Amino acid sequence: MTFLVSLINKIFEIGITQNQSNSLQRRIRICNQIAFSLGLNGFVAAFLMFIFDLAIFAYIGIASAILYGLIIYLNYLRLQSAARFAMSLVPALVVLVTHSIFIINKQALDALYLLGFVLIILPWLLFSLQELLAIDILTIINILCVIMVVPLSDFHQFSMSNAIFQLPVFTVVTNIFIIIILISFLYILKQDAFSAEQKNLKLIDRLQDQQNEIVTQNKELHQQRIELEVKEAEARNLLSELKETQTEISAQNEELLQQQEELKAVNDALQNTFQQLKISNQRLSKSINYAQNIQRVVLPSKEELRAFFSDFFTLYLPKDIVSGDFYWFQSIDAQRCIFVMADCTGHGVPGAFMSMIANTLLNEIVNIKKIINPADVILQLHHGIFYLLKQAESRNTDGMDLSICLFTQTAEGIKVDFSGAKQFIVYIQNNEIHQLNGDRISVGGGQIASESRRQFSVQTIILQKGNIIYLFSDGYIDQNNALRQRFGSISFKNLIKDIHHLPLSEQRNVFIEALQSHQQQEEQRDDISLVGLQV
Repeated sequence: MTFLVSLINKIFEIGITQNQSNSLQRRIRICNQIAFSLGLNGFVAAFLMFIFDLAIFAYIGIASAILYGLIIYLNYLRLQSAARFAMSLVPALVVLVTHSIFIINKQALDALYLLGFVLIILPWLLFSLQELLAIDILTIINILCVIMVVPLSDFHQFSMSNAIFQLPVFTVVTNIFIIIILISFLYILKQDAFSAEQKNLKLIDRLQDQQNEIVTQNKELHQQRIELEVKEAEARNLLSELKETQTEISAQNEELLQQQEELKAVNDALQNTFQQLKISNQRLSKSINYAQNIQRVVLPSKEELRAFFSDFFTLYLPKDIVSGDFYWFQSIDAQRCIFVMADCTGHGVPGAFMSMIANTLLNEIVNIKKIINPADVILQLHHGIFYLLKQAESRNTDGMDLSICLFTQTAEGIKVDFSGAKQFIVYIQNNEIHQLNGDRISVGGGQIASESRRQFSVQTIILQKGNIIYLFSDGYIDQNNALRQRFGSISFKNLIKDIHHLPLSEQRNVFIEALQSHQQQEEQRDDISLVGLQV
């Protein structure tokens, strides 16, 4: 059984490569899943038809199964676009050709219309909104296939007796076929969710392995540093002895030569140690840079944000290559989406680990548990961190500050439901700046017994087209200059008030210039994240 499941999963992954986007990988996987399911159903139907001596239907089932197998083969040849086009057209064409011959009665026609209109949604599953032209064309073709079945049936008078379609056997086979289709599609949905969960778990395991490798390399680096100091001390001692023996050079010439050879050996050892330290440092930098690539992959893509917001900009500046800040986006449906800005405890590698944990928990809360109320999402996130980090039995108090906005398109405008944990947001409406403050309660830490007092509020506003909302961590506001003065929230809001009329791409440049002018040569104090969204 395990081997069979593994084989099916490998079939689902045919044509998927690492350099593809997550959305394209998912559409290729869905294409393979649907083709495999319908092809398997075709073989099962053909087998049942052979049993009941309905050969013509069995041949049709085998032919359709072969067509679906060719779709998977197109993905194998890296012709993913052709495979998705074929997957959108073949089912409707099979229905058109087959049923235009076999339409017998009104019940069959009703079932045909139901099946045809189900097939109309295939282009919407297999193509993104950026491929709207392909979606529209394929949808129109599928609709025409449904409409043309009855007119085409007038040109094909099949000689089989109509009574065969009234046989109980034919009804039993039809019911079994429908049950198999339903079970197959349920399995596809379950397998798709399981694959997403497995990828998140593998990502966390990979980060943990890299953390262990970094710790080991740090220990080796520390040990090598100690050995270097010892050897440097030995070298200094040898040089001191050399100066003391200069007065006895003539009598101790042979001994001096021996000491010179020893000094050369020590210098060689120092050179070897230096090279080893250099290599270790390169490996450490490479590991952290790779972790940075992994962390940036899970951030929302420009295409995902552009599908819901008319314009946007992002400013993401980690302090130590990888970041404890992250922002997260999820489209719920055509009218709703969720955006999260989070600032996890710490920065660098520890902060990055917390950000990946929070990212995984958000996917589980919103995409699996289907919880979208911002206050409930924050509370669920707190519970997940509390139990995952075993904070009830340890001294761990790690957590995060965050803002969550649920955007909903309504007749009055864009409704925004906001909840925050020790964070606030700023938005521009009617050329005036407004601020929404979150609750003064953090996520993570504390005692679970006090959870009855840990309640988060929801604030609601209505934005109109063109209004801008800003979400950010405290890194920008807390950045100090040479006089140890923070940039400050007042200066930050005044800056927004002065530049909110500019295009968002220009606003991003102004924010960077203002930060550099304030910071000058001072070291960055914390991770900095800032996002502007225009509805």
